[in-house]
Amino acid sequence: MHYGEGSIEVTPPTSATAGPIGRCTLSTDGLITQPFAGTDTVDDIIAHAARTTVRALPWDGVISSRRTRRRRSWRKEVVEKKKWKYFELSAYKYLSFVEMKAAVEEIARALVDLGVGKGGVFNVYARTSPNWQFMAYACSSISTTIATAYDTLGKSGLTHSLHEPSCVGLFTNAELFPTLLNVLPHAPSVKYIVFDGAPSQKILDSLHAVWEDIKVFSID
Repeated sequence: MHYGEGSIEVTPPTSATAGPIGRCTLSTDGLITQPFAGTDTVDDIIAHAARTTVRALPWDGVISSRRTRRRRSWRKEVVEKKKWKYFELSAYKYLSFVEMKAAVEEIARALVDLGVGKGGVFNVYARTSPNWQFMAYACSSISTTIATAYDTLGKSGLTHSLHEPSCVGLFTNAELFPTLLNVLPHAPSVKYIVFDGAPSQKILDSLHAVWEDIKVFSID
């Protein structure tokens, strides 16, 4: 195998069927193990960014709107009322790293107060959002392992994601509660649910009814 001008060979072939290992010439003297001096953990990265950087997380909103749609069905017109979601194409909103650090630290303190800490596994079953990152960084800062589950997972996938690592809790979106309700009876290790959004009182009561000692909190 021939490496281009920007690459070097760092390990020769080990057999006739295994090629050499190459590396970018910028790492000739070895791989970089940390972005800056003093950043040895994921939590250190947030602290460093809060001291040196202003803008952190950019995002735009998701707008919900109830609209009427007309369509043809079996030669007659049908009127449907449906709640549509669409992205708002607007200027980005930003959080500073100082604000992000404060949010992460608040969530971390709350998790510790609940008894979540080193050795525990906390699941993040939610769509990508600033709160997703807050939860992930908060868990990192208290040495809690995170497991992740796509927000599109069905019952069997989510059950495996919660049960296999014996998750002590999870963060999710209120709109995902219907799927979660079907899974919780098969995930007895889950003691804590943290959510964002605005669920109905009826569905919150249903969550509490699954396991007597389960605790449910809004991230706010």
